[in-house]
Amino acid sequence: MVNILFSCLAVFGVFSSSAQDEQMNVSIVAEKEKVPLLDLSDFYAGDEKMKEEFVQQFGEALSQVGFVRLKNHGISKKLVDQVYASANEFFALPSEIKQNYEGAQLNRGYKGYSEQRVDKAPDLQEYWHVGPLTQSGTNVWPTEVQGFEANLSKLYREIGWHGEPILEAASLYMGKEADFLSHLTTEGDSIMRVIHYLPSSETGYSTTWKAPHRDPNLLTVIVGASKEGLQVQTREGDWVDVPYDPDTVIVSASDMLESLSNGVFRSAPHRVVMTQAQDSRFAIPFFFHVQRDLSIGPQEESIQKTGGEAIYPDQTAGDALKEHNWFR
Repeated sequence: MVNILFSCLAVFGVFSSSAQDEQMNVSIVAEKEKVPLLDLSDFYAGDEKMKEEFVQQFGEALSQVGFVRLKNHGISKKLVDQVYASANEFFALPSEIKQNYEGAQLNRGYKGYSEQRVDKAPDLQEYWHVGPLTQSGTNVWPTEVQGFEANLSKLYREIGWHGEPILEAASLYMGKEADFLSHLTTEGDSIMRVIHYLPSSETGYSTTWKAPHRDPNLLTVIVGASKEGLQVQTREGDWVDVPYDPDTVIVSASDMLESLSNGVFRSAPHRVVMTQAQDSRFAIPFFFHVQRDLSIGPQEESIQKTGGEAIYPDQTAGDALKEHNWFR
């Protein structure tokens, strides 16, 4: 309960950044079992016992570590490669062209690297955002790269489709109906981000591509990571290497899921460290979001699992995003 309460207070900004920093140490643990590897096909193979065992193992991983790796996830590697080919062509364009697609829509289009930060050291990355394809007019697309819109749109749909059994497994572990989380995200502003982590030679020396942070959404699925570098912080404060395997996807619980589950699931701090300074790195996280006007307050089943008292506020997803400390 103490761990759950501490996590809750940290998520909603009760602790100062200095207090959180004191909880972080720099030790590294490189044990594969710290971030379990599961077979997603066990969930939908038609064997009820295999499905139940998968749900239990999946839930325990997101509860204890906050991260889990999945094989046999169904997302096409060929399509991921096509997306990276399109993205590389765009990222290679002159800055003045890329900047034409920056800031046109919130969480849409291009976001470039900037050193003009006063809140923290800048992250060494540039990326492209894609939002729901059913909301007419919200996405922007570059005209300079043939196939860009088609490739990224197809991958957005594919991750969303293959993410459904992941949402179902999380719902079942919470003691809810299988479609509970899917209903919350149907009209949510879920985002796919195609990230290019920059070589430090382009930005000045650094050892971190992405500073420690938690995600404010419901659940994150990372596909197509091009190399190692992702680390997650354990409850004990150790930094754990997430084993690199191009054939797996990485799933992490985020703040909204921690709130809905009253701390059953853990939104864990994570970061991306630079392994070789001269190299780039690529990854495609998909951030499942709850519809903004729906509650992310603790569910009764989860309250009963965690001592009988709600320790997270009953608020809408939109209000939580407004209050989120984006750089913790």
